[in-house]
Amino acid sequence: MTSEKRKNEGAEDRNIYVLSIGINKYKSPEIRNLGGCVDDVNKLKKFLQAKFSISDAHYKTITDEEATRQGIIRTFRNHFSHLKDGDIALLHYSGHGSWEITSEEFAKAGLEPPGGRNELIVCQDSDDPGVFNIADKELRMLISEVQFPRNEKPKNIHFVCLFDCCHSGSLIREDDEKINVRMISRRKEPRPLDAYLEGQYSLMKGITLPSVNYISLTACAPRESAIEDRNGGLFTNALIRVLNTTLRGGYIPSYSELHAIVREITKKNARNKQTPHFEYAGNINPFDSFLLQGETKRNHYPELIFKDGEWQIERGAIHGIDFDSVKKLAIPIFKHSEPEKIIAYAKVNNVGLEYTALQLNEIDAVKLNTENTYLIALTGTPLPLKITTEATGLLVRNKLMKEFLNEKNNYKFLLTEIANYELRISENQLCIFNQNIDVPQLIYGIRQVDESAIQHIIEQLSKISRWEQVNSVYTPLRTSIDPDQLDLKFQYEDYNGVLHTHSFDTAENEDSKTFQITLSYDKEQGGIPYSFKVMNNTDHKLFYYLIHLKSHYAISQKYEAYLKEVYSKEIIELYDSTSNNTGLGIADNYQNEIQVTFLLITSRTKLNIPYVFEQTGFGACFGQIVDSLEEWEERSPRGIKRDVALKNRSNVNWAVKRVEIKITSQSSVSAYQKRPD
Repeated sequence: MTSEKRKNEGAEDRNIYVLSIGINKYKSPEIRNLGGCVDDVNKLKKFLQAKFSISDAHYKTITDEEATRQGIIRTFRNHFSHLKDGDIALLHYSGHGSWEITSEEFAKAGLEPPGGRNELIVCQDSDDPGVFNIADKELRMLISEVQFPRNEKPKNIHFVCLFDCCHSGSLIREDDEKINVRMISRRKEPRPLDAYLEGQYSLMKGITLPSVNYISLTACAPRESAIEDRNGGLFTNALIRVLNTTLRGGYIPSYSELHAIVREITKKNARNKQTPHFEYAGNINPFDSFLLQGETKRNHYPELIFKDGEWQIERGAIHGIDFDSVKKLAIPIFKHSEPEKIIAYAKVNNVGLEYTALQLNEIDAVKLNTENTYLIALTGTPLPLKITTEATGLLVRNKLMKEFLNEKNNYKFLLTEIANYELRISENQLCIFNQNIDVPQLIYGIRQVDESAIQHIIEQLSKISRWEQVNSVYTPLRTSIDPDQLDLKFQYEDYNGVLHTHSFDTAENEDSKTFQITLSYDKEQGGIPYSFKVMNNTDHKLFYYLIHLKSHYAISQKYEAYLKEVYSKEIIELYDSTSNNTGLGIADNYQNEIQVTFLLITSRTKLNIPYVFEQTGFGACFGQIVDSLEEWEERSPRGIKRDVALKNRSNVNWAVKRVEIKITSQSSVSAYQKRPD
């Protein structure tokens, strides 16, 4: 990756202090014990001490009975009080996470919405009378004590948090067998204000959150569970694996790069049920190297422009920007001419589907000229990509590297040795493989390696990156639209003529809003007709977008009346496949199972570019190696609607609902039908 000429100055003089906490055994029988958290602590210590030469005096671990509420707070203060200006602190926690309703005083102060949540780490003795979990607002206070000690000059302490636990959503770290899963009891009443640490917030005349500079990597998204198997936490294992691989190659990744790679590995191992989170605040650059041990990167910066009376970047949720990750961040702004020098900070005001709006405080606002454009350290998630090559393909690889790293593509891809997608280069062909399955799957290839073929393969990789970003869109926690008030119905007709209806008003997992169905497909009998309907039970007028993510990386907008607003209590048919004489199915004879995904994206305002979701994908070239660009042009899809044909039968203010449909083939007949969605 490109990087600044400047390295992190004085890195050799900085001490690294680590506090690692792991809890397998909880005091209360109401809190299910875990199996891999202490293992996480031991593995991380062995790895970090070996790689970064951290002394025992600077590395503190506490586990199980030691990790009570007071034990964690006392150890935190004692251990990190020794840090001097310029040192590095790393806090690691592996165990249960939880949430509670925040105190109403924070809502009155405008720091949380009414009914907002505290994110919590669960202490060993958390269910004892009068003992609270440790809230995010308490951790913020503790970090502030280290960086801004009372009656002392502020210390420039680089503070890093690694949390292998659940936050704000499901309250468990699931075990490998997924059995006997219990939810930790949530306190029904908000926590009293004087119960945060020693009551520091209650002593304030006006409640404010203390200033902090920190960067955090968390095991899962707010609505997900952090999973452990017999080898420990998936997140901690992925983190160690990625760092071990990159460091072994002599490269220290930035935090942004580390998150992107760990995210893909964890999603793969968790079968897409766990998506690591990334956030930062204060005087922090997300493109700094891990623990400041290498060069600061300077790539992926989008352009900040002043438009329609506000500062914006033209990237939103469908480009991989997650509001729940960035809502509290102080995001650095740079000049084009000096991308390493921070000139101001911005906060995210709103993440829309297409763009993100930001706001500056009065002091920083006067530093920017609304006629100019700037760079800002706010990005979506690039697609991790591994490139492998035969010796004869080195020249081609060098050309590809330059193409990937130019300004047009640098936010789409992250070149790494660990990735779910791989580009294989040989002397006479370029091939894209999906490694996110037991046996690597050929997605597409071309027997041509000149400059035009290189640009062509980059365009195809961009489709995959785009598909993955749209597939990651989910409902923000603080949306003004309640997904439960969108009564979505899916209907299909089986081969016996029986009509099946699935109503997706409330998900079995109330936080995920993901619904899963399995359909049995018979090639002899053709596609399975299906339809979607929705009722608007909110009090708002809404706009609907029914997005179909197809198995060959096409994306289509199924609801054609997306420019029309839908009124409260109105029932709308979003799509009926029989109108096109098509249905769900498997077109490729070599596949026996596929998964397709539908997203119902709902917004109170219509999109500026309603066709922004659509792309053609690989069509009939999926899983094939074509001989030339001419063959691609002949065989590539001209449209986006490519369902299996039916046969005759005798009988932020938007929300997302996700329907995943697994289609399994029950026929050995190899007769070719039209391609499916």
